[in-house]
Amino acid sequence: TSYIGFVDSDDWIHFQMYEVLYSILKKHNASMSICSYKDVSFYSADATNTDCKAQAISSSKKINEEQALEQLFLANNDRFGVVWPKLYARSLFQNRRFDEGVIYEDTRSCFKVLYDAKSIAVTDAELYYYYCNENGTTKAAYTIKRLDIMAAMDEQLNFFRAHNFTDIYSMAVRKYLFLLCYHGELAHKALNDQIIDRMVRSRLEQLFYQERKRCNITPQNCPVCYNTLFPRRMKWYWRIQYLKRKL
Repeated sequence: TSYIGFVDSDDWIHFQMYEVLYSILKKHNASMSICSYKDVSFYSADATNTDCKAQAISSSKKINEEQALEQLFLANNDRFGVVWPKLYARSLFQNRRFDEGVIYEDTRSCFKVLYDAKSIAVTDAELYYYYCNENGTTKAAYTIKRLDIMAAMDEQLNFFRAHNFTDIYSMAVRKYLFLLCYHGELAHKALNDQIIDRMVRSRLEQLFYQERKRCNITPQNCPVCYNTLFPRRMKWYWRIQYLKRKL
């Protein structure tokens, strides 16, 4: 088999998904293709059986690896950071395997696959149906395993720095700062462990002060980080910004 795809066991796909992904991959001479996905809570035969092949193929486009990597950090583009709504040339996984026993394996692998793909065919057609499982990894009770995201994001930063993706590195830093704040709060509420609190806080402060100038970290592009690190100061800052807008 020359191509490979992934489908989570509790999700489902449009009956033309792989046909479309294969067609646009060939159309654009790409080594990887991506469609959009839709969050669902129940199965709908009408949605998965509607003929959409012609439109999905005609509206597709080709992007390079740098454009694809940028999409990892743009709002409403989660499809670039997960493995499933895609078709891959099998060669992209020839020497690549998912790590066992960790979560956020998508975060640890997708950016490398996008880089290696070089050319990616993209369609906005929603052909993958992601089942919103209340007991899934990100919805279940918070555990220390969720902090695997830190190692995954550190791996991304090292990669983007090593490959001189300056703008993408800055975008990744801002996302990492947000995730440290987000997971720090969740871990504190769920685990109430001072050692874990200090570990997350220490990484947050280290990354912020190390990259603030180089990555132009500001209250505007990273408000959650500033609010977490400087809560009292930021209350006054946001009040002043509000009054300025009123004048």
